[in-house]
Amino acid sequence: RLENAMAAFHAAQNLFSEEVSVELEDWRREFYDPAKTRDANRQAFHRATTDLVEGGHVIQKGDVFTLNETIA
Repeated sequence: RLENAMAAFHAAQNLFSEEVSVELEDWRREFYDPAKTRDANRQAFHRATTDLVEGGHVIQKGDVFTLNETIA
């Protein structure tokens, strides 16, 4: 789950090559799996982003997330 979230984070980051941060909705778009229900995607995304923020892997400021370079 966390690997998918980080892959989606990097994919969203690559949409804007000069940006080091990712907007919540851009990350969500990259993370969601069309084969899963909207509710399953929402729950998985929430769990993964919460785990990454609480684990210090990404830093959240409002709806903007930045990779924590000291951990990543």
